[in-house]
Amino acid sequence: MFVVGGEKDMLLEYTLSTGYDLTTLTYAGNKERYNLHISNATGDPQPRGIAFNNDGTEMFILGNAADEVNEYHLATAFDISTASHDSRIDITATVGTGPNDLKFSADGTKMFITNNTTTKIFVFTLTIGFDVITASLTSTEDFSAYVNAKFRGLVFNPDGTKMLVISKGSNKKVNEFRLSTGFDLTTASYVANYDITSYETDPHGVAFNNDGSTMYILGTTGDDVNEFTLPYAYSLVLPPTITVTAPNGGETLTGGSTTTITWTSVNISANVKIEYSKDGFSSDTNTITTSTTDDGSYIWTIPNDPSSTVTVRISDVADATVNDVS
Repeated sequence: MFVVGGEKDMLLEYTLSTGYDLTTLTYAGNKERYNLHISNATGDPQPRGIAFNNDGTEMFILGNAADEVNEYHLATAFDISTASHDSRIDITATVGTGPNDLKFSADGTKMFITNNTTTKIFVFTLTIGFDVITASLTSTEDFSAYVNAKFRGLVFNPDGTKMLVISKGSNKKVNEFRLSTGFDLTTASYVANYDITSYETDPHGVAFNNDGSTMYILGTTGDDVNEFTLPYAYSLVLPPTITVTAPNGGETLTGGSTTTITWTSVNISANVKIEYSKDGFSSDTNTITTSTTDDGSYIWTIPNDPSSTVTVRISDVADATVNDVS
């Protein structure tokens, strides 16, 4: 496990005899730590975020003093004592002062940076994966409509369809978002939050174990890492589901009459889309309503569209992959 020093310029390494089990943690020793500023004049004396490429041979440190991202090459994967400075980019003009954390997409072609003075996440595109010199700002996504607090740490699940962000100030929470397209923040919808005030009043970083069953929160109040068991992989809550309860087969419906479509749902957005098909949605799809409130029922006026078999599909407006068919 690696921890940056915040107000100090040290990157510290800890060894866990059992993977991801903090109770087995021991400090690797001063010989294994890395001075991010003195060791390289181009480093930053106030490191905040840390990330690695997939094989651990490149390390990225987000700095709060010079507002920059520094890239280091590791001669031995994940061995910070073998680090040497590669390159840096100044993000003062794009992110501004107060950068706090950075993460990459799975292929390294997107870099995400939070700033602890705003609810925005800054998205950079890298023309060469995990090469920060090729990074350019492509969008700035504002989440103030969902969270009334400034952002600090963030983390994604492996395919980028879930994102957790820490908010600070009076709203010390872990906020979960679902992305219908992986690592595309424009497709994000708010799912839930978890208040961590009773555990940490100055949270900074957040991470998962390798299967998403455990979440870790790093904070400065107790200078500690808090470990949480999650109810579902990479999620604070039950996964989103929809179940169509009617029609459920065997009904005879006549054109011009009405029937009530009913369903149950868990943790989806506020609205659902309802469609019907005469061939099981193989090639025939017809819209009943593009959006209706997720209240569990919808009165449908049957169209004059004769068929011996009709199925109904209900999907989450925010994420069409969350659906069920009668």
